[in-house]
Amino acid sequence: AQGAKVIAFDVLFSEATEVDSDGYFSNAMLEADNVVLAESHEYRETPAGIHESWVRPLQQFVEASAATAIVKLPIDIDGAVRQAFLSFDSSTQERFLPAFSYAILDLFLKQAAETKQQGHISQEKLKGFFGSTEPILINYTGPPRTIPTVSYYQAIEPETYLSKDFFKNKIVLVGLSLTATVELKKVDSYEHPFVAESGLMAGVEIHGNVLDTLLRQRFLNQASDVTGHWLFAGLFIVALAALYYFGHITGALLFISVLIAYWLSALLLFLEVAYFIPVVTPIIVLLLFLLMEKIYEVIVEDRQKRFISKAFKNYVSPAVVDQLVTEPERLQLSGEYVETTVIFTDLAGFTSIAEKMEPMKLRALLTQYFTKMIDIMQENNGTLDKLIGDAIMCFFGVPIPTSEHHLQAARTAWGMQLGLKELNAEWVKQGLPELGMRIGVNSGQVVAGNIGTDTLFNYTIMGDCVNLGARLESANKFYGTNLMVGEATQPYIKDEFELRQLDLVKVKGKDKAVAIYEMLGPTGEVAAEKLQNREIYEKALNHYFEGNFKQAAALFQQNIDDFQDTAAVLLLERCQVLIEKPPQQWDGVYAWTSK
Repeated sequence: AQGAKVIAFDVLFSEATEVDSDGYFSNAMLEADNVVLAESHEYRETPAGIHESWVRPLQQFVEASAATAIVKLPIDIDGAVRQAFLSFDSSTQERFLPAFSYAILDLFLKQAAETKQQGHISQEKLKGFFGSTEPILINYTGPPRTIPTVSYYQAIEPETYLSKDFFKNKIVLVGLSLTATVELKKVDSYEHPFVAESGLMAGVEIHGNVLDTLLRQRFLNQASDVTGHWLFAGLFIVALAALYYFGHITGALLFISVLIAYWLSALLLFLEVAYFIPVVTPIIVLLLFLLMEKIYEVIVEDRQKRFISKAFKNYVSPAVVDQLVTEPERLQLSGEYVETTVIFTDLAGFTSIAEKMEPMKLRALLTQYFTKMIDIMQENNGTLDKLIGDAIMCFFGVPIPTSEHHLQAARTAWGMQLGLKELNAEWVKQGLPELGMRIGVNSGQVVAGNIGTDTLFNYTIMGDCVNLGARLESANKFYGTNLMVGEATQPYIKDEFELRQLDLVKVKGKDKAVAIYEMLGPTGEVAAEKLQNREIYEKALNHYFEGNFKQAAALFQQNIDDFQDTAAVLLLERCQVLIEKPPQQWDGVYAWTSK
């Protein structure tokens, strides 16, 4: 109403709401005739190949808007947004697609041309960026909220909160800029090149900074690859000279002084003449310096490193051994509290099969099986604890701590299932029996270190989470599942794997109830039938938790009839008992009495 030149929504209106609301919005856009809407476009790698996915506004919104464009922002390896594409390549449409900022500015310049506004980039120069696969560097105007920002309630009542004609002749971007809780702040918010204390920047404001960079032609000049290579070579020579001509400490101090001087020079060039040179180079040189320093440590600490290498080379991946040898201080042999994820596996019915096989054939089969399983474990940086008969115990995140241990374990467990399928296919051809495997996965705090006597010991882990992991493995046979996951692991892997909650149980000797889950497979790869079964089962389980045993029993029976679900058989039997003898108090928790 105040005469904004362009109104752009950094919001994906891809789902219908109320008919009247959608109609009002469409009519308003048609009347304004200057609205740009967001759409999403990306390539995903799937087992079938590269898949191009789209999320577009509703068709009625597309028809009512002046343009739609892609809002994707490229994120650097450290999580910050420093650059932006102005167009995207579409393999399915065989053409370039405009980026959000490009479409906004293109529409604005057309409007500006009609009113003969001057002082900004020309349409001809803007079109020169279209079709390029190279991003531009964003010259940010400042930290978050530097670009004039108003809350939505102020925009709805401008006469109360804003100056007259506040939006006149402006580009107005509408999007999320939440400041409530830490979790909400992360919604459509990103890291940026300014100091961490300034907080995350809303994606809509980043688009505003891209527009400002283009509109006012505040382009950053970036050093070429050749220049960057010369800078790297120069600093590398200085580092070597410092190490060769000066002592250990003096050389380190000299190189650090050169490093600081380089950073100050890079900052001065950036602020004064908008020239950007790579600042990662000094870090690389510093790493080279540290590598040379390690030569001294190898000579002095060689005995300890040989011990670590010998002790762990048969239990963890070579990469983990190398890291322990390089950083022995990370290994606490005397014991420490750590967060880990543990896996227990066992071959179903192996005892009866072993009784019928000749011992040497049995040994060959187990060797082939263990080799396959441990290779998969080591690919995910797991640590082998022990082999017990045909069972395996391994863990992740120890001795090298990592926040990825939940996913490492989940990928290993699923990889083991696939690996056993491959082995079974070979064994059947050889006339050998086909084997099944049960797996339990659980996470939690444990004590890790050497357990045993002064002369005989083993590096292992101990704790409640280990005991529950073992119980989950054996519980598979009661629920008719192959791969069971504890509730401490589930939140960290649910985005990468499809899971279904099986039950809420209390382990013998423990007061706290825990949810248990079945891993169905990687997201996007699970059969629709399994997902349908999960939906019905979890509806039944919710009725079961709420004490609606008849409704739960009916749905569990549907699972059995349609999908032959063994877990549903177990829960149906419980429901039938509870229907006959309703409990006086019910919390949905089932107490495990057997292992």
